[in-house]
Amino acid sequence: MTANPCFDSYTAKNAYPISLKYSPEAGRYAVASRPIPTGDTVLKCLPFGVSLNHNCRRQACHTCGAYTLARSSLPLSCTTCKSVYYCSQSCKSKRSQYHQKYECPSFRDIHALSGPKFKRCFEDARKRLPESERYLADVYTYEDIQDNARWALGIMVRKQVEEDSLLHQSPTSFTHTFPTFADVLDLVGNESQIPSDERHQLHFIHEILSTLPSSSKKSTTPHHQQQQPHPHPTFSTFYKTHFLTPETFTSLLCIRQMNGFGLWDGANECLGHALYAFASYFNHSCAPNMVRDTGLRCADNMSNGHADENGSETITNSLANSSISDDCAPLTLEEITQVLLSEPSVSFRALHPITKDSGLHHSYIECTMSRKERLRILKEGYCFDCGCPRCVDVDRVDGEVDGVDSYVEKYVCGSCGAVRIPGEVCVRCGGVV
Repeated sequence: MTANPCFDSYTAKNAYPISLKYSPEAGRYAVASRPIPTGDTVLKCLPFGVSLNHNCRRQACHTCGAYTLARSSLPLSCTTCKSVYYCSQSCKSKRSQYHQKYECPSFRDIHALSGPKFKRCFEDARKRLPESERYLADVYTYEDIQDNARWALGIMVRKQVEEDSLLHQSPTSFTHTFPTFADVLDLVGNESQIPSDERHQLHFIHEILSTLPSSSKKSTTPHHQQQQPHPHPTFSTFYKTHFLTPETFTSLLCIRQMNGFGLWDGANECLGHALYAFASYFNHSCAPNMVRDTGLRCADNMSNGHADENGSETITNSLANSSISDDCAPLTLEEITQVLLSEPSVSFRALHPITKDSGLHHSYIECTMSRKERLRILKEGYCFDCGCPRCVDVDRVDGEVDGVDSYVEKYVCGSCGAVRIPGEVCVRCGGVV
């Protein structure tokens, strides 16, 4: 029950101090394979599928996740789909061909999902529900559907890239560097605990995504002059390739709910989500022994190839009329690898000394909430009753005021609520306590 060959080979290759154990109550979980000093890296890994919320797309780089707080938008974008933005010329150039091949047509359809077009699509999908269940669809706005579509596209693209890449190299070479779709499916989703109404709502979203209208216009170019057809000309055709049934969509959405990570900026806003399959073996604690860093950095004054405030105007002007071509030439393995390596990685470091065989924990939620609120959110969102020291220690609970106790005072950033190593800069907001 503890074996995961991809995880084992990845952690062994990188000499991370982790091993897996199993118990009927906790399932598979990670423990320290050796003593870990304060500040040492426990794990660093890449995501399988990254999605930025539609309303946050202008604030975060589609390649590396770097975000802006000083401007309303990053300086560069794809002018074809109007759905992805970049912090620098380097990030745009690195991902442009990849974006055009795998993402751009689908992003155009997602971006167009508003106004009358959304209403027609919504009503058509609603009518396909049993009449007694149609009221369940009324909770969704077009922004909700766009966010779900962007998340699904992130998974679809990453899965397609894996399938294309494995045709050209050995599976072992790929899995020693990147998580695979098999690693994602290996995660627990607690799908059986979804209420019936919520399941029907997810099936409704599947109906919309599988019939999303195409925004593409019929080409007026003579047939003999047209370029090679895009392998996935519309979002719905791409979606139905990877999500054949409502059940496949629901299953993966449940895996995301149980195992996904929010991508937070320095102002404590969640910009999107990512799945880090190898990090999902860390159990929760409201008193975690690791600090988590999702690798997002502020782009406002970054150097090393990233746009800064002084250079952004020049870059914007020089590329104002740029767009991604419709050429679907194959990408090399090196180009694909460079894109995947540029995506925001998550890392975990020891918050304090960790002894061998101790469980490795991070917090799935904000540690500053009250005990009552923490227990409620963990039960509703993650389907378990928390048994960490801060939730079961009566003396500790009696001394807690609005979620603040000795643990929070020592390890939690007073500015943004993120866990941080005492004396170090907070990895989320940059504050020092």
